[in-house]
Amino acid sequence: MAEVSHLIRNAHVGSQILTIGVPQTLEQLQMLNTPDTEAQFWQLAFNAPFDQRWYMGVVNGATQYGTIIGAGPTTSTSPVTVAADLNRRSLSINQWMNEFFNTESKPVGHGFTRQMALNGFACYSFNPVPGIPIKVIALDDTDKSHHDGGGSLAPERFQWFKSQLAAGQKADELMIVCAHVPLKPYAMKAMGDAPVENPYYTSRWQCSEVPVDEILAACHNNSNLVLWAAGHEHRNTITPQSASAYIPGAPANHGFWVAETASTRDFPHQFRSYRIIYNNSDPSIGGEPSISILALDHDLAVQSGTSAYKSRSYAIGAMEIFQSTYLASNPLNNYQQGPGMDPHTCVYNAELVIPLAQLSPGLQSKLQELGPIVGYFKVNGGTNAVTSPIVTLNSSVLGSIPTEYRVCESPNFRGADWQFYPGPDEPPPSFDLGRPSGSGAKIVYFQVKDGNGRMSPVVYDNVHFSKTTTLKD
Repeated sequence: MAEVSHLIRNAHVGSQILTIGVPQTLEQLQMLNTPDTEAQFWQLAFNAPFDQRWYMGVVNGATQYGTIIGAGPTTSTSPVTVAADLNRRSLSINQWMNEFFNTESKPVGHGFTRQMALNGFACYSFNPVPGIPIKVIALDDTDKSHHDGGGSLAPERFQWFKSQLAAGQKADELMIVCAHVPLKPYAMKAMGDAPVENPYYTSRWQCSEVPVDEILAACHNNSNLVLWAAGHEHRNTITPQSASAYIPGAPANHGFWVAETASTRDFPHQFRSYRIIYNNSDPSIGGEPSISILALDHDLAVQSGTSAYKSRSYAIGAMEIFQSTYLASNPLNNYQQGPGMDPHTCVYNAELVIPLAQLSPGLQSKLQELGPIVGYFKVNGGTNAVTSPIVTLNSSVLGSIPTEYRVCESPNFRGADWQFYPGPDEPPPSFDLGRPSGSGAKIVYFQVKDGNGRMSPVVYDNVHFSKTTTLKD
């Protein structure tokens, strides 16, 4: 692949548009099916005779939607040149990781260390909210050996992953893996087809140095792992991973979910959020406590005639080409992305239930005793200065559900009464900065408590209040 990289890098900085050879026989095309022959295929492609190549084209930045120009067979396409620029280049993984240290945002490095960037080791973990027993494991599961498009873990990354799972299990933390490639997801099949013997994609991890079943076994043997979030397939699909299905010796009741999310480039152009909820009594499992993970798509309405509307049409066109779901405009395109997805909208909202009994005893106790924690608090959404004494208190609360709040300019809340905490569909609470101290720099302290009387840690925000005056003749 060294020669391929050299040619591609030259194309990035030079004036000539990249040309790549196309398969001349079915046998050549089938070379893409295995890692060893795939490397040979690309050698043939980049060394093909000029009259058997295609110009890859280039984006015309002078056009509104980035028209592709200069693409087509070398035998019938007029060559197009571009301005050479040595600052155009592809980044190595080490260079890409180092860019996260050139930032004003926090944390510097985005979880990476300088040593990790030097080694090209792009895996890390973090606890998103202090006081909440949740651990996120960012796992680089891309193929570094064969440069294949599927998932792969080398022994070093697999050992790191197993150590992170073991540490989270020992610390009684609820664990979520964020990776690029989904782990043994549902295969796509034509709607109405009879069930197949193996409904999972078996080729996505064929190049992995560590077999996919070993990775699955490591996940199933750590009961606090509940979700593997990924992209890669450009679709919204959720695959339950039941340990008893194909992992010999794994605990039968230690399951987790693989949730895929399409990019915002893809139809239906939606973001996805995950909400984790503790259920004290879950009717779906006989009244026992559980963890619910709500996987929710968020629709972004687009206005006709806008660039976003044009982008939506491109997304629909791409979906029709790649046959990722059913569209009424193309009745022959009748493929689905796994059971549960709406075939017309590509939306896959779901409640993923994990019985509390699956989790470690320590984590069960933590979740049952967890009080409210204010994850976000800002006065007027974070405005630095205000001229009106009445301000809005914007907040979000994690942990248990808050029922009351109190607010004060004093850290001991002297004279502040507990008030009803508004619901999610109600306006946020407000506060009068003009009493009792008047204008000037302010520190606003905020605290909530739940129905069991458990109080959150105190949080605060800074704001400057200046009274407006009216001049009279």
